[in-house]
Amino acid sequence: MPVIVFLIVDDFCGQFESIESLSPCSRTFGGRRFISLPHFFSILMTSYCCFAIQVTNAFVTIHVRDYNDNQPTMTIIFLSEDGSPRISEGAQPGQYVARISVTDPDYGEYANVNVSLEGGDGKFALTTKDSIIYLICVDQVLDREERDTYELRVMATDAGTPPLRAESSFTIQVTDVNDNPPLFDQQAYKQTIPEVVYPGSFVLQVTARDKDQGPNGDIRYSLLKDKKSHSDWFSIDPVTGIITTAMALDYESEPAPSVTVVATDNGRPPMSSTARVAVVLQDVNDNEPVFSSNFYNVTIKENTAVGTCFLEVGIALSVCLSVCLFTLCLSLLCCCSSCG
Repeated sequence: MPVIVFLIVDDFCGQFESIESLSPCSRTFGGRRFISLPHFFSILMTSYCCFAIQVTNAFVTIHVRDYNDNQPTMTIIFLSEDGSPRISEGAQPGQYVARISVTDPDYGEYANVNVSLEGGDGKFALTTKDSIIYLICVDQVLDREERDTYELRVMATDAGTPPLRAESSFTIQVTDVNDNPPLFDQQAYKQTIPEVVYPGSFVLQVTARDKDQGPNGDIRYSLLKDKKSHSDWFSIDPVTGIITTAMALDYESEPAPSVTVVATDNGRPPMSSTARVAVVLQDVNDNEPVFSSNFYNVTIKENTAVGTCFLEVGIALSVCLSVCLFTLCLSLLCCCSSCG
């Protein structure tokens, strides 16, 4: 029986080994494991008979049928300035959060990958134009003061049977913008203090709170200048909000001075709010009575009847903001008084 030898002259891919069978009834040959081959390729084979020099060449085309043995791969790039998974609470619907590229080394239908997004409570959505590049975008308005983190999971599933899947979970951090002004615990404060206190004496402490975070939530206090309300009588600590007296107070000048406190945050641009502080001064006896005139001159007739009033003297008592009237009568140094 003649022996026919089969040789692979050129396999174009370097994926096949030498012929394993030299039998004329067998046409099998060995091969290496196919890794990342094209859909089909050709090899050139030569056969010859050992007893008669007869050579025949043939091209053999091999079609590679894929098997779903590779899971999809995902690459996620976050679009924040530092590449971290975060988004500003001021981001509008449609603004992109992350870019996802998906590939699958398999061929045909096995290379078709479906990408889905879970979590986020409807605040985020997934969009694509070519089923290769996907984008996560904001779908609803965010509010960091309501919620500052969202758990998201991206899943890529191919069309194999059974399907293979890759997934990635991450947390989106919602960053703050200065969208809340400081708010005082009270819109109006009232405090009563004696009029005689030393400068630097404690009056009242006000407190404001800001829902924002970081510098946007840092608060500084100040007093609104108003000469009519005697605000210059007081000062305020810009950090603690403690109001103290800045100078001597005077009940007789203003028994009820008031100040307007301003709370301003450190956002850009800053936001602020105000509260009114009314101070009631308690009067003390720090003023002597004062006659309306230092000298009085009265002329009367010598035959004036006893009991006739001949002079009315006014005394200003600033301590009670009233005037006492004294009536002098001809009654042996008798003095009757009336207050009103």
